[in-house]
Amino acid sequence: MNFDKILQKPFLISVFVFNIILFGVIVFLLGYVQNLLDSDSRNNLEEIVSQNKNVITSKLLLDLNRLDIISNKISDGLKNKNITKEAELNKFLEDYSKNSIDDSLFLANKDGIAYVEKRIPIDISGRRYFKLAIDGISNISERTISRINGEYIFVGSVPLYYDNKIIGTIQKIYTEKQMNELFAASLFSSKGYMYVINSEGYIILHTKHINCALKSDNYFRDVYEYGNAEAVRKMKEDIKANKSGFMENVVNGEKTFSAYTPIEQVHDWYLVTSVPTDVIAENGNVVMKIFYMVMVALVLIFLVSICYFAWNKRRQKRTLEKIAFVDNVTGGNTYNKFLVDVQELLNKSTDKQFYVLNFDVDNFKYINNFYGFACGDKILRQIYNSVNSWMQPG
Repeated sequence: MNFDKILQKPFLISVFVFNIILFGVIVFLLGYVQNLLDSDSRNNLEEIVSQNKNVITSKLLLDLNRLDIISNKISDGLKNKNITKEAELNKFLEDYSKNSIDDSLFLANKDGIAYVEKRIPIDISGRRYFKLAIDGISNISERTISRINGEYIFVGSVPLYYDNKIIGTIQKIYTEKQMNELFAASLFSSKGYMYVINSEGYIILHTKHINCALKSDNYFRDVYEYGNAEAVRKMKEDIKANKSGFMENVVNGEKTFSAYTPIEQVHDWYLVTSVPTDVIAENGNVVMKIFYMVMVALVLIFLVSICYFAWNKRRQKRTLEKIAFVDNVTGGNTYNKFLVDVQELLNKSTDKQFYVLNFDVDNFKYINNFYGFACGDKILRQIYNSVNSWMQPG
């Protein structure tokens, strides 16, 4: 009935509004929890990058310190021989290189003339690692091509002092394999991977990983091609300011977290560590799944409760209507139901006239007295069914 529908509207509106509020709260909670997990993952990754940098830096500095020790020994040897002339100094450096049992070590004078493998003199004055060392900066070079065998190598270089002056440099050659082993690290069950890049983004080293199958030799260019131009811009700004940073990226369809930091002890090198988000936040993902399951369970419980409440309310309404509007003897309408139906009919049809037919059964009480109430009720039902069969719709 219209009256009943009107009564139901506030309830339906309340349920609808409550559902919207509940949905909004769930979405907010899910977003909040996800942000907490992402923040925790970011902090973990940045801490791991810092630890990796410290380990790698320690290894690099250990090798450079070894070169410094050799450099100090050579300086002591020069002092013992009391060499002062430049020609004598150069001859000493040449002889030392030729007599060295370690083929990976070679010396160069201040003019950049060095004796490397097979002790052939070559000019390294144009090499960046030599220029930095001759200026007093110990360093390890970027990947370069050997003039001897054409293979990729790295060169560690430190200044050589005598009488408080730099008279040359001492170098150690690292093969690409040796340098990769130096940087080898197991990250998140081998699912993480690392790059070493310079300030211009060119890749110096990288771990062996499927996601390191590079499109180019420049990390900036690769990230840009993955569609993350904003991350490239921020990364360039951070590197220019010699700052650490963090970015999210999508590599081969997989969302990753990447953190980068300068390796201060190695000139112009930066360490980039990348890890898939589902790996670094594995425990967090389990928590999120449990959270989703709990939320779904709560929503289902709420919906079932609402449905049960609505069903129970409807059942109670039908029970009350039956008590008020259904005659318990004939199963037909009561007088109260008649009044409600008449009122609705008059409200709908104000331009029509209606008539009321009323009749009674004379001396009906004698039937109840002589034959009993069960017989009387049966006769009343028969009368009701007969009259009801004559009725037309409306």
